[in-house]
Amino acid sequence: MTDFRSLRTKLPPEAFAISEGMDVAPTDLVPEETWNSIVHLPDDVSLRTSDHYGTRLKDLWDFWGDWVTLVLDLQGPNQELANSPIARVAMDSAAYFQASVHNALVGYYRLAFASLRGVVENMTVGLHFELSADRAKFSSWLAGDDFGFGFAADQLRQNPLVARLEQELQTVARDDLFGQRNTLVGTEGGLARVLFRELSKYAHGGPKYTDADLWESNGPVFVHAVFELWVQMFLLVFAIGLLEIQIARPNLPVYRYARREMKELFTSALSMLSPQSDERLILEAARSLLWRQP
Repeated sequence: MTDFRSLRTKLPPEAFAISEGMDVAPTDLVPEETWNSIVHLPDDVSLRTSDHYGTRLKDLWDFWGDWVTLVLDLQGPNQELANSPIARVAMDSAAYFQASVHNALVGYYRLAFASLRGVVENMTVGLHFELSADRAKFSSWLAGDDFGFGFAADQLRQNPLVARLEQELQTVARDDLFGQRNTLVGTEGGLARVLFRELSKYAHGGPKYTDADLWESNGPVFVHAVFELWVQMFLLVFAIGLLEIQIARPNLPVYRYARREMKELFTSALSMLSPQSDERLILEAARSLLWRQP
């Protein structure tokens, strides 16, 4: 069996210098024609996107910046907090949010959605390991063992804290976050499950979820409707990520980095979601339950 990790040992020495950020003189410049061929269409999409969605791009990019500062506070004043499951997955999710915005800007929509899937999966897995305090399995996951979203969501449903929240959400909003789909009674499952399932279709690139399907053309090309959908998905994923941090660290102290409190961030994301949408209603219910103070 091929061990892909062994490929690193077969790279030429100069590859390590370049990848590790050393100041190396150019060794093989790309032809101008090739460069233009690579960036021409993405540049065109980025200009058209920013012509019409400058404010939205700024809002979501600010959310990414707020997430980064929140990660710094999650990492806290000591190494134990920095190595905690929720701090680790939140740090990785910052890169997913960043990549999602960039790919949406330049028209690679499928990858923009797929990056959001990475946030939902990693944050849910991290929340499970944070609440279970099973650092051995967390280390195994970091080493490459497979603990996916479904496993984590199932385990979270058995945690007393999460189970109580799910029950309260069902009472208030007749929905929850991590409930399983039940085709016998016609329920699609909790919001996080439904969102992960939808984003997975983009990650797998099945029919109707390829870039060519989204563009209805070769591309990349700018598509208003797809960008609008991506904005709503970004807001949902961002809000759920904040909920999972609040569940993991309900008394998170703000040390020095965060620009806005989590409740303020959460409320700001909710205000941009489509009014009266089912997703917004359950997230509003979750806000009232997780941030009970006025």
